[in-house]
Amino acid sequence: MKANGFKNLEEADLSPHRYMNILYGSNAQGKTNFIESVWVCTGCRSFRGTKERDYVGFKKPLSEIKMEFCDSERQQSIVIRHDKAHKFCRNMALNGVNIKSLSQLFGSFEAVVFTPEDLELSKGSPDSRRNYMNTGISQLKKSYHIDVVNYNRAIMHRNVVIKNINLGLAKKSDLDIWDTQLARFGAAIVSARCRYIREIAKKAELLYDDISSGKEKLELYYLSSVFRDVREYGEMDFCNPLAISEIRRRYEIALNRWQDSDIKSGMTVNGVHRDEIITKIDGVMSREFGSQGQSRSIALVMKLAQAQLIEETIGEAPVVLLDDVLSELDPQRQEFVLRRLDGFQVFVTCCDRASAMRFGEGKIFYVENGKITEEVNQPL
Repeated sequence: MKANGFKNLEEADLSPHRYMNILYGSNAQGKTNFIESVWVCTGCRSFRGTKERDYVGFKKPLSEIKMEFCDSERQQSIVIRHDKAHKFCRNMALNGVNIKSLSQLFGSFEAVVFTPEDLELSKGSPDSRRNYMNTGISQLKKSYHIDVVNYNRAIMHRNVVIKNINLGLAKKSDLDIWDTQLARFGAAIVSARCRYIREIAKKAELLYDDISSGKEKLELYYLSSVFRDVREYGEMDFCNPLAISEIRRRYEIALNRWQDSDIKSGMTVNGVHRDEIITKIDGVMSREFGSQGQSRSIALVMKLAQAQLIEETIGEAPVVLLDDVLSELDPQRQEFVLRRLDGFQVFVTCCDRASAMRFGEGKIFYVENGKITEEVNQPL
């Protein structure tokens, strides 16, 4: 792999025969840049919200990510390049074939990333949990990302119509066409999310039973703003692909019923853009009443469940990226994460070698000024 100006990374042995790869070094040396570069090769946007023009370093003409990886069938390559001379135009290739959209990489290279911000997944904003679902499902189902893009476009147009109605420039009936579009894409999104969270919940509940030593029970489910609680409608309505037409019909009826209140509010109040993941511990809402330790445990098991589901679905374990997250955990949770990641290829960052020594068997790399150097003959 080679990423974002790292001089000799292509010379380092990053093969998966040793599952743990630890990158250590002082802050602002490029550790997170490496993790970010690997993550972008999945087809997802930067996990820290980096704008593409900022991929190019100061006083540098371009940025380039080159990665070679092997799956069970063949060796593959990904190249992503941003050129300052051409207005930061992005050029990408998968196995030597040019591609136009980053999302075309979905399904080629799979990874799961853990960051310190992810530890607030269960207590943070609903946006973070929607992003958790959207990212996870898109990695397993390319068409889902297209549905989300189309839904967001439709919601933008519908909100413009609502604004124009309030200005006297449009009629209430002008909303009908956008209700139909929202119902079409929203139904597909709701169905995919319900199936996905159903599988995540099974795994997360077992993982939480482990991390809590059986003392607490985690409940996790999807809450729809259109259908309120999908569990009231029965699992088959949302988890059976053959029922999407019925979901779409109900979705459109609900949107039509809320037109007056949406016009009064000035926006589309309900829809998949407002949906949620609910987590409870022993029947109590964890977001409002959970401790910091419980919240972190929930976040960990949700991420680990994501990795397990990818492995179960595609038959191969994803690469796991831990960006300075273990240092935020107590020893018990560190041990739990590392034990559950046994067998995965893992890249973990930390600030000093002493921390790296606690992460078990693997390879160690020193990062300084964007240069990654393998420390040979110094096993952990």
